[in-house]
Amino acid sequence: MDVYPSEWKRVQKHLSCCPSLEALTVDMSPRSYIGRCKSSLQLVNVPKLKKAYLRNVQKIRIEAPALRTLYCEGWIRAKLDLNLIACNNVKELEIKGFRLTKKFFQELNSKFPLLEDLAVLFDSKEIDFFKSLKRLHLHNYSDSSPTVKINCENLRSFKYCGMSTPLIILVNSSSLQETEHSLFNDYQITMRWLLWLRRYVGNFQQNQVLNFWCTDSTVIPLPSLILPANIVANVPAQ
Repeated sequence: MDVYPSEWKRVQKHLSCCPSLEALTVDMSPRSYIGRCKSSLQLVNVPKLKKAYLRNVQKIRIEAPALRTLYCEGWIRAKLDLNLIACNNVKELEIKGFRLTKKFFQELNSKFPLLEDLAVLFDSKEIDFFKSLKRLHLHNYSDSSPTVKINCENLRSFKYCGMSTPLIILVNSSSLQETEHSLFNDYQITMRWLLWLRRYVGNFQQNQVLNFWCTDSTVIPLPSLILPANIVANVPAQ
């Protein structure tokens, strides 16, 4: 449901009368209001809530012990305070829009001990994931090239989507089976760029399946001698 900020208190009152609520989708600022206001959201007294999709919020407070899936999309540069989120049983977490720091990622491990699936939009220079994640999806649309240290012994799937070229450091990645890389560039792909790509994918083991996506209107052919055999390259049709 779309909720105007001025209506949230009334909606929240009704939610308090629904203790059996299991799924909730809330957009705190409908399209016509995006950019005009900033909203805070409190979601408490929902003991059976299992899934929550929350969009266009600046500040979030949640108390939902049964929550398993949480999607949070906030205002650009707003901070997400994990101390206000009491959901220790979350297994799937996706965060967009909030400003995430290295300290934030360190706190994730203690805040969500059962977390298996994580997707985040981030701009941190260095991130160290050392919890037993199974799936990790990173988005980075800044011009800087982040350093991502991945230390997840049970990680099965890794996806990266962004405009910059990250430095990936893999630690305890023997369980990693598939990776997918989506690079959005506004320049022509050249042989030099392909050589960089070969060096980049060298971070991943040969027994892994690599799906590589590139958006460019002037892509040159990808010669098989440039890319390792374990890469599946997907480029726009000419």
